[in-house]
Amino acid sequence: MPGEPLDLAIHGGPPAVTVGPFEWPPADGAIRDAIADAVESGEWGRYHGAPCARLVERLAREFAASHVQLTCSGTIAVEVALHAVGVGPGDEVILAGYDFPGNFRAIESLGARPVLVDVAAQDWVIDLDKLEQNTADLRAARAVVVSHLHGRLLDMPRLMALAVEHGWAVVEDACQCPGAEIA
Repeated sequence: MPGEPLDLAIHGGPPAVTVGPFEWPPADGAIRDAIADAVESGEWGRYHGAPCARLVERLAREFAASHVQLTCSGTIAVEVALHAVGVGPGDEVILAGYDFPGNFRAIESLGARPVLVDVAAQDWVIDLDKLEQNTADLRAARAVVVSHLHGRLLDMPRLMALAVEHGWAVVEDACQCPGAEIA
């Protein structure tokens, strides 16, 4: 009925989220020791300290990457990646209409223009059918930013085929799914 309070947890209803908040740092001796070592050595928060070098080595090994660049944020990482593939003023960059706001800002900071594609129903990622249907309108597109959100992975082989066909660079934002594999 209108005017009645909703059955929200704040009003005594059942909680929508029943797990967490998670313990941080985790009860893991190795993590605790690494944090203590970083604090004691003064390396905590340094961009070029030994922990960063170890992280770069581990990421390169884990993902078989020939180059790893740490940045202060994911937004800057996307901006650096877009710059590296040649995106500049006046270029169009395709991304999902639902994405992390920092990805829009990364595009705009280069003077480029975000071009939005709808998300697939129930998926949170670019709707590849709609992207494919609208390629004629995307002649000025230079790149695509792909975010794998909320545990959903985009069909990268299909996107890569489109990107090759149309000459788009592809920048993947996989911060929510490091190590995920697309079968």
